[in-house]
Amino acid sequence: MTARFRIVSEADDPAVERFHDLLERTFADKNLTSDLETLRWQVRNRVNHRRIHFLVVAEERRRLVGGTLFTYVITANTAFSDYLVLEPAARGRGLGRELFNRRADILQKAANLFGRSQCLGVMIEVANPLRMTPRQRQAEAMSALDPVQRRRMFAHMGFLQVPVNYVQPPSRPGGKAVKYTDLLFHPMDPEVRRTLTVPARALYETVAAVWAGVPAARPYLRRLRQELGDDAVPLVPVAGLNQPLPQAQGQEGQ
Repeated sequence: MTARFRIVSEADDPAVERFHDLLERTFADKNLTSDLETLRWQVRNRVNHRRIHFLVVAEERRRLVGGTLFTYVITANTAFSDYLVLEPAARGRGLGRELFNRRADILQKAANLFGRSQCLGVMIEVANPLRMTPRQRQAEAMSALDPVQRRRMFAHMGFLQVPVNYVQPPSRPGGKAVKYTDLLFHPMDPEVRRTLTVPARALYETVAAVWAGVPAARPYLRRLRQELGDDAVPLVPVAGLNQPLPQAQGQEGQ
C-alpha cells in the first residue's frame, strides 16, 4: 500500500490528534512529549518572523501511520526536529526514510525562500543510554526502540553530537526536565560537512526558537548559551554506541 504524505496546516485537522496519540504510545517517558494543546498551538501558529513549524504526516486509507514535526529557524538557517515516529506495523517499509527525505526537501525549499542555498542542518534530541536507568532503558525499548540501536541508526544516517551537557526543558505544564538527552546535528550545508563545525550562535538560536514562549525553559537556555560559548562548535562522533551500560545498584530512580 502506498502512503500519502502531506503537510498539516489546520489545528483542527484530525491528523493533529492522531499524531499526538502516536507520540503518547511511542514514548514511555511523557516528559519527552508535548501535550495536545501545545501541538495544536504549533500548527495554528506555524509561521512568525523567527521560525516556521511543519507537521508532515504519512497516511494510508486516511489512517495516520507516521509523521514528523520539525521547525525551520529562519534567523539561524537551521532546523530542529521534535519527532519522527511510525506506527509499529509501518516500520521496516522505508516510510521513516521517506519522511526523513521529505523533511530535507522542505528545509531546502525553506532555505531557498529566504535566499540561502542550503539549510545548515537539522538538530534533534536523543536519549543517551549512559545516563538512563535500567528501568528507563527497558521502557524505551519496549515502547519504541532500544536507545543504543536508535543512536547507532542516527550515527549511520550522518548525525554527529553537539558536545554540551544538555538538559531538555519541561515540554508540558507540570512536566519535568529531562537530563538524559543529547543534542545531535545532521549537517546539510557543504561547508558544515567539510569543517564539521557549526556557529555557536546558530545552535543556540535553533534551540531558543523552539522553546520560545515557555517560561520554564529560560534557565536551561541560559545554561546552554554559556556552554556553547561564542565560537564555532566542533561536532563529535555520537557517544553511547559501544560503551558498557551502567547496571542497577539498589533502588532505581525515575
